[in-house]
Amino acid sequence: VVFNLHSDHDAQSLERSADAFRALINLAIDNDGSYYLTYHRHATRGQVLACYPNFPGFLRAKRRYDPAEIFQSEWYRHYASMFADRLTPT
Repeated sequence: VVFNLHSDHDAQSLERSADAFRALINLAIDNDGSYYLTYHRHATRGQVLACYPNFPGFLRAKRRYDPAEIFQSEWYRHYASMFADRLTPT
């Protein structure tokens, strides 16, 4: 099931949408589900790890294969920042 929320673009509405997405993610976690990482950036670090426990490993592999970080996006920078403490090689 994919949820899309209509949201006005004022600060209060955007924050309500973020809260709603986090609540939906929690419901997915409670039901052994996940969510699409690329749809938005509202998930907490704990939610990302609950749904994608290998995600820090993905980011480490990305850096291993692209050490100069030539290929990146806002999405990548968001998650690299979220998991910066887990990106050192293991």
